[in-house]
Amino acid sequence: MFTYNTTCPPPTLKFYGKNIQNLVEYILTIKDKAQRTAHTHTLLALMQSIHPSSNSKAENTRKLLSDIFIMSNYQLNIDTPYPMLNKATLTKQPNPMLYPKNILASKYYGSNISNLIQQIASIKDTAIQEELLVDIVKLMWSLRKNSNIDLILDHIKQIAGKNLTFDLTILKNKPQLVNTKKYNFNGKKGFNYRHTKARKKYN
Repeated sequence: MFTYNTTCPPPTLKFYGKNIQNLVEYILTIKDKAQRTAHTHTLLALMQSIHPSSNSKAENTRKLLSDIFIMSNYQLNIDTPYPMLNKATLTKQPNPMLYPKNILASKYYGSNISNLIQQIASIKDTAIQEELLVDIVKLMWSLRKNSNIDLILDHIKQIAGKNLTFDLTILKNKPQLVNTKKYNFNGKKGFNYRHTKARKKYN
């Protein structure tokens, strides 16, 4: 009587097909361990010729052996230099990844900016603090160009809290931060920039 693929159970690994699955099941019926090992190596050579790989020979051999163990439902017992696969090891779920739960005062700047501000607040030298705060204001302004220096300084106070004792109003007159005063809503120069431009166009 003929055996049709439609009446057979599907192969464990469809990549290799039904014929390789049948060969693995045949090897399982061999009682002598030495013969099982020899037949497994013959099957390995056949699989390597059907599915060549660019990886190293040892790496490819280990992968194919793992696939044979999976196709045998982890019941194959042969002599192999590699540890036999365990179903519990393969089906084990990884531990859930713990995400940071830090509550940021200003989420749009990210945790890196918050950490930098906290580090600056811990510095005792006011001259170094001033230089670093100028740099951090320019960095924060580059991230949010629709802000101005007053809003950025408020954000720094909010992030640093009571740890920062430096007087931030000193930074308002810094020539390095003059560009942060020119911009208002939507990053344009002045509140009525769009309407002024439209009037000039039609006049």
